Amino acid sequence: HEQPYMKENLKFYRHNFIQTIGFIHMISEKMNRRRIMKNVLCICAILIISASQAFAGSVTVAQYARNTMFIEHRPVFSPDGSRIALQARDGKNLRGNSAHIWVGNSSRGNFRKMYSHPVNHITWISNNQIAFQDRSERSAVVVKSVNIDSGATSVMYKRVLRRSGYSTESVNIHKISNTGRYLLMNDRSGFFLQDISGNRRIDLSGFNYKYYRNNTGIAFSSDDTALLVKDDNNSGNTAYDLYAITGSGLQSRGKLDFTSILGARKSLTNNFHFDNSGNRIGFAIEYCRGGCSLLTYIYDMNTRQTRSTGTIRGNQLLSVNWNNDLTKIIYNDFHQKLVVKDIQ
Repeated sequence: HEQPYMKENLKFYRHNFIQTIGFIHMISEKMNRRRIMKNVLCICAILIISASQAFAGSVTVAQYARNTMFIEHRPVFSPDGSRIALQARDGKNLRGNSAHIWVGNSSRGNFRKMYSHPVNHITWISNNQIAFQDRSERSAVVVKSVNIDSGATSVMYKRVLRRSGYSTESVNIHKISNTGRYLLMNDRSGFFLQDISGNRRIDLSGFNYKYYRNNTGIAFSSDDTALLVKDDNNSGNTAYDLYAITGSGLQSRGKLDFTSILGARKSLTNNFHFDNSGNRIGFAIEYCRGGCSLLTYIYDMNTRQTRSTGTIRGNQLLSVNWNNDLTKIIYNDFHQKLVVKDIQ
């Protein structure tokens, strides 16, 4: 059976295999068969030990057989990193568009369904509470929270949709902030921040954003004082737009441009995440050449330094996310497998 993460260490195995064959060929000309077998066994033992060291720091927390579970886009770590929440479809919903909330342990998995109605935009707002849009509501835009210990739910925000003849007004939620205070939304008047705690609308004049259904093109800082956006209408595949969140809206803090580390077959992705301080971000670049990989980095906004944190390969790598101190990364591979890796 193929071992987990084998593809991630293909170069490692190829290098050691070539060295091993060369070594065996050399000693075969000088030693008898018994001595050859002894050395071969030693080499195999060394390779096994090296392989176990290469796999250290990675764990598969979920893996499902085909046509039993469909994991949507980016799973999210709880603020303390101990749990993971995800949107996934199973059973009769497998082929549809009705993902539910599942929660598991970040080191062991054991995922269980927490909410059995269609949802979107799941966001941890505390270590035991998840905010989300309840998509089962047809006549209103509704944001709820669920307590993952008790299962109790409560309504955080509700906007009844106006109807005119056979049409209903279009109102979209793009992101729920990490404290649960803000909703980034748009309607026919444009984009706005809905301040739930103050029950007020903050219009974002001049702000425009190319909408992604899987909401990965936007990130709030942990304390909801900053917003990071990948806007293909503006910065293309080379930069993120950084904003400060103020009482009157968004104030531009410039662009985080990564042209210097981009090149042929490389593009900036929608996968990025603030750390707790709001001064660092984890982000990923897609590199495609005979298959695609994600190159992961950490960028420090104070020092303006970018540090490479490794390459992730998979059957069909879809998305990655980070915990709040940027020490762990989780990736969703082919909608069926979740792997948590330590960042060195």
